[in-house]
Amino acid sequence: MKRLFLLCTLIIICLIPLQAKDGDQMTLQAGTANTIWTLSSAYFETDWSEATVEGVGWNQWLESKGPDYVRDWPSDKQKIEDYFMKRFNKKTGKKNGMSLQNSNPNDTHYFVVHLLDVDMGSIGGGVVASAFLGAFAKKAGGINFKSGYVDIVETSSGKVMCRLSFKNVRGDSGLNMSSQLILVFEDLHDEIIGFADRFKGQNKPDIYIESSTHIHQEAQSKSQQVPATHAVLPASSQQQVAVKLKNGATIKGMIKEFDPLDKIVLLIAGQETTIPMEKVENVEMTQTSVPLNTTVNTGNAFNRPNTAEASTASSDNSLGNRKLIVTENEDYPETITVNIGNMPIEMLLVKGGRMNMGFDGDHSLAMKSEPVHEVGITSFYISSKPISHQILSKFGKIKHDDEGYAIVEKYKNVETIINAIAKTSGKPYRIPTEAEWEYAACCELQNQIFADVADNKKIAYDWCSDYYDEFKEGSVELDPTGPISGSDHVVRAFNNKHGKLNRNNKLSVGRYTLGYIRLVIKAKDVQL
Repeated sequence: MKRLFLLCTLIIICLIPLQAKDGDQMTLQAGTANTIWTLSSAYFETDWSEATVEGVGWNQWLESKGPDYVRDWPSDKQKIEDYFMKRFNKKTGKKNGMSLQNSNPNDTHYFVVHLLDVDMGSIGGGVVASAFLGAFAKKAGGINFKSGYVDIVETSSGKVMCRLSFKNVRGDSGLNMSSQLILVFEDLHDEIIGFADRFKGQNKPDIYIESSTHIHQEAQSKSQQVPATHAVLPASSQQQVAVKLKNGATIKGMIKEFDPLDKIVLLIAGQETTIPMEKVENVEMTQTSVPLNTTVNTGNAFNRPNTAEASTASSDNSLGNRKLIVTENEDYPETITVNIGNMPIEMLLVKGGRMNMGFDGDHSLAMKSEPVHEVGITSFYISSKPISHQILSKFGKIKHDDEGYAIVEKYKNVETIINAIAKTSGKPYRIPTEAEWEYAACCELQNQIFADVADNKKIAYDWCSDYYDEFKEGSVELDPTGPISGSDHVVRAFNNKHGKLNRNNKLSVGRYTLGYIRLVIKAKDVQL
């Protein structure tokens, strides 16, 4: 038996590097890659219209995975594109190269990543394998862009300034579809920049395509598309509108500015929310003359349940002065029990919805909780208690409080622990985002989730995954994850002396404070 085990291990070790090996990724098919260094900017997007997975179209594949995947795809796609742009602009900015943006479809050039043949790998498989077989196996199970191409196109003429075809670009394995796509786009970015570096300074096209009618028409139509119901409205009209987004969400507010080719600006609870028109499906008028000075009832006291804090969705889908409303009613179990390190953890279902995140009342400036802004949250499970020392001690030396809950002082240690839990379980467990934490702290289950810490004599901080930064006004975001980079991470406390909506970015564990870990997993990922 021992010999058989060793033989199987050797076979796996031999096969995984072959599986993870990348091919010749980039080929120049038109123009010159030096375009990346000579143009100043371009409108960026990814095109999945021709992508196939296992012989079926991308949208059909998403539908086969379930309604949650279809619903979340617009948000996931936006996160992927934002990450790619940030990484690309950071690299090209150091060399005075092209800057990518997705706010102006009328830019002089388009930068489009077209996906053709996609192998989605096995979510979490490579992560588990790498836990046992080392870093060389990390690409096993990762997404493979088997074929595709990148076009840089002159918008006015449709001329292809540069076309790069790619094949067998494989990303590292991740714990869910969104993270795996980000990882493969990270590799694609590195391949594009590395290839372009070879052509820097060469202005003569190596290969030239006269025009690309398909791309030109696509670019023109996207810059000119306006839904039939859209109309230019003066800001003084004080019209109450319902804005239906392409991701299925509906946002209500009073219109302040409306440019059907650019954006719509709404006043929601006294705060401006800007929504790019590219994300809008439809705009409908509802009523007129709503007050401009409406404030949000945030229910800041840490043990004060009230009807304004959370409510179940009704025919009125407007948040108004409510903290949050529940809009999701999928048939998920209300509780689940998971085993981590052979120890059971109870997790409670928090049904998704919409929330006015932040607080604009007394001491809000000191709390750094302004401006109030709307976010959307999809259903998730959160551990009903902080994770115990008994469970986390299996992943390293951990301190604990008098109740037996693990205390973790530094975020890097949090990351190490969470990564170990995810790898050993093969499930995308993590700590909550700041938006998820605040949503849980204001939902109907708040006193169940935070019962064990509400009366704690010390401030019981929970770690959040977001980097800390000031809240920013902008369009409504689904499942926001905070800034991409930063120096400190957010910590939040249900029993904070200034109220549960007080924000912090420093954790000094000691006489008066604690640092806890709570597990979170999206409801749709429980069945992975």
